[in-house]
Amino acid sequence: MSALTRASIACLALGFGLAGCVKGQGVPAELRSLQEEFEEHKIPGLRCAERQTALAEANLDFASYEAKRGEVAPAIRHLKIARANLEEAIEIIGERPECFGIYDTDGDGILDPDDNCPLVPNPDQADLDGDGIGDACDDDIDGDGILNEKDNCVYVPNPDQEDLDGDGVGDKCSDDRDGDGITDDKDNCPDTPNRDQSDIDGDGIGDACDDDMDGDGILNAKDNCPTVPNADQADLDGDGIGDACDNDIDGDGVVNEKDNCPLVPNADQSDIDGDGIGDACDDDMDGDGFLNADDRCPTIPGPDFGCPRQESLVVVTDTQIEIKEQIQFELNKYTITGERSFEILREVAQVLEQNPTIRIRVEGHTDSQGSAKYNLRLSDGRANAVRDWLVNYGIDRNRITAEGRGEDEPIDTNATSEGRQNNRRVEFNITER
Repeated sequence: MSALTRASIACLALGFGLAGCVKGQGVPAELRSLQEEFEEHKIPGLRCAERQTALAEANLDFASYEAKRGEVAPAIRHLKIARANLEEAIEIIGERPECFGIYDTDGDGILDPDDNCPLVPNPDQADLDGDGIGDACDDDIDGDGILNEKDNCVYVPNPDQEDLDGDGVGDKCSDDRDGDGITDDKDNCPDTPNRDQSDIDGDGIGDACDDDMDGDGILNAKDNCPTVPNADQADLDGDGIGDACDNDIDGDGVVNEKDNCPLVPNADQSDIDGDGIGDACDDDMDGDGFLNADDRCPTIPGPDFGCPRQESLVVVTDTQIEIKEQIQFELNKYTITGERSFEILREVAQVLEQNPTIRIRVEGHTDSQGSAKYNLRLSDGRANAVRDWLVNYGIDRNRITAEGRGEDEPIDTNATSEGRQNNRRVEFNITER
């Protein structure tokens, strides 16, 4: 087979027309096309398929040289080999980004052009301050102008670097700014240490940072009782300590709990009637029932306008409150009469006041004049009249019973006027002591 015949067959194998193959006219066009395709893949090929790319380039060079010399058959052969080499290189290149100069230098799965930290692995591409530099390689992650190594809040902007408790953690990112052991979300004074969380007025603001601890509307700085509500700021003794928290309100040197007059100075604690109320504030010092303003003897108890009688009208025995004179009534009536009768009754009432456990039975008696039935009714009415007077005076009704005995229990003869007068009487018999 001649050389021309072999060239024609090769030319046809490359897809050239017969006439063009015979004249060698298809080789230059194919050579240019293959050279253009080679140049497009040369750089990726040299990166990823160096041998195949080099062979393709060498065979293209041979084909170019031979085409210029008119050596069609060798040129066609080298073009065929070059195409095979190039196709193999293209297959190896595929879509591998590194072949096109696109790398993942840090191996974090993010290609360098898309990686905000191409030299430091950071697959999450976190960028806290949004400056385009990933946190993994940003020397000021929060973008506050303080380098990470000097920033006491690396992930929270805090250009002033405030650190209230001096623990090295900036306040902006500390969960316990004041360092008292109570986290800020539970601390009623997050900027002031207050470990005990005391809150006197219960307003949710801890006492350590509350300018009105007791919630009375008076600022602590001006409050004479900052921990005890005292809106009126009363200060009886003027010592600068409000009465609400002063343990000696009247300033007499006796503490309130032991002072029998806590609001009135009474250093000697005198108490004439022993009722537990100091004389300085007792409106009835001697306890005789007469107010000091009306008492002619305010420091000495007595029934006569607050003064003692020279001679008492009653005597208390084991069984009776004996009266030395009889209570007088209007004739045939229940009406008590005569100032002396009321003096007697007042003394009886005072005995009952001074002896609160005594209970009595008021008994009415008559002489034998008139019918027994009438006398019984009259004596009962008079006994109840005396009882009513004592109750109106202030004696508990439950301590007194009243009963008429009529003419049945005389203490003297009814044959004489003097005896009958003695029999007409009221008695106060003690039923319980």
